Amino acid sequence: MNNYPDMEVKLLTGKTHEIVSYVKEKKVDIGVIASSINESGLKCIPLFQDHLELVVPRGHELAEGGPVAMEDLNGRSMIIFSKGTWYRKLIDEVFVRYGIIPDIRMEIDSFEAIVRLLPTCKAATLLPKSYLRNQLLKDNDLVTLPMRELAQTRRETCLIYGSKTNLSSEIKEWVNDIRSHLIEILTI
Repeated sequence: MNNYPDMEVKLLTGKTHEIVSYVKEKKVDIGVIASSINESGLKCIPLFQDHLELVVPRGHELAEGGPVAMEDLNGRSMIIFSKGTWYRKLIDEVFVRYGIIPDIRMEIDSFEAIVRLLPTCKAATLLPKSYLRNQLLKDNDLVTLPMRELAQTRRETCLIYGSKTNLSSEIKEWVNDIRSHLIEILTI
């Protein structure tokens, strides 16, 4: 933001459909959503691709064994995203595809809350790789476990704005800088 001293940024969070509505109703100039969309009146710019990863507390039963397969999640205590979120739809699709019925202990909208509750609940979760920084995992005593099946859960995070919206040259430059920075730091 140091390069854009005159730019005012106000961040709102929400589910993808809420952010799409904010942009369509011109409540915000731009939005960042967890999927690619094709909506009339909106432009959608891909920022980066991502996939889900299995996350468990250090010392969890799954972390102690060998490779983890999707069937290992059957009946497993899990904390997952609330219904209506894009990530929940993706997770539900994966569970249906592989016939998995986990023991869902909590459904939450917040990345942070899920991460903080995992060690206490001794549960597993599926989170986007882009969110899982080494320091975050270390600070919360968590580990990620590779799963071949989750590599197929690819999704594209995108920036959206109204197609008739005239974004200032400063906003366009800022968006390009963000995109370049994300490509740099997210090696997926």
